[in-house]
Amino acid sequence: MAIVDISTGKIYGCKENSKTWWHEMGHIEFNKIVGEERPYYINFYYNLGLSLIILYLWIRSDYILFFSTITILLYWGYMFYEEAWAWNYSYKNKKYWDCSQ
Repeated sequence: MAIVDISTGKIYGCKENSKTWWHEMGHIEFNKIVGEERPYYINFYYNLGLSLIILYLWIRSDYILFFSTITILLYWGYMFYEEAWAWNYSYKNKKYWDCSQ
């Protein structure tokens, strides 16, 4: 399983110039475009959604359920968008793929 360390730009667990390596490079490029706001939004949506779900367990309110669902969907949407963006980046760099694996 490939992992990228955004702070150092190091990619672990895959062969250089493979599809997965370019996907991880896509995460690095995405982070450069989004900038410093990325961790803030991810943590904000995750923590808010989790807090609202816990609050819903105590106070059974349709409003709390609605807002927690919206918040979790925003979190998932952001994560899926980043993954799709990284795979798209990989496919755009298809000519650099090492197809020997």
